[in-house]
Amino acid sequence: MVSAMLRPARVLALMLLLPAAVACGGGGSDDASTAGSSSSPACSDVWMVGKTLPKTYEGCVANGDEQAYMEYGDCTDGRKFIGYAPDGGQAYFAGLGGEIGKGSVDDAAWSAALAECTGESAN
Repeated sequence: MVSAMLRPARVLALMLLLPAAVACGGGGSDDASTAGSSSSPACSDVWMVGKTLPKTYEGCVANGDEQAYMEYGDCTDGRKFIGYAPDGGQAYFAGLGGEIGKGSVDDAAWSAALAECTGESAN
């Protein structure tokens, strides 16, 4: 009988604590992403054909905004093969620590670079 009476009190306590826990968690995420954005390089400084994509690449900034990139596969040596399309058209592509190329996912250069990185045959 005592445990039945404690249940409403526990539920009330959880209801009161939940908004505080959510607020604390949300603040931490925003701070971390803001700090990461300010230290990211300009996309125009990173994504240039023939240049080497840094092994530690984690994103870039264009027009003051953090830009998205896509991971297309794991390379045989543990690196990631990624692409970045600044205008939604042709994309820059490279394995982390590899030479940057540019083209669409249907281009022979893209397929060859992906195949070299992942060890899978090009289509």
